[in-house]
Amino acid sequence: FPRRQRISSMTEGPSTNGNGEHKPFTLPPGEGKKVCIGGGAGFIGSHLAKRMKENGYKVIVVDWKKNEFMENDEFCDEF
Repeated sequence: FPRRQRISSMTEGPSTNGNGEHKPFTLPPGEGKKVCIGGGAGFIGSHLAKRMKENGYKVIVVDWKKNEFMENDEFCDEF
């Protein structure tokens, strides 16, 4: 079997600022761009969709089940 490379530190990489602290993620403005989220009625998908909608994306959700905790217009433009 090929040897796996050892990761020297989990605190280094593109999402850190060099001293182990994580940089905050900023979602770029959507400016009306369309996105489709599969499984968007679930917990993770609906929260992702809600954040994208708040940032100006036109969000289309595809799922077999409705979200029981949020109305559709809270987290998507089309279900």
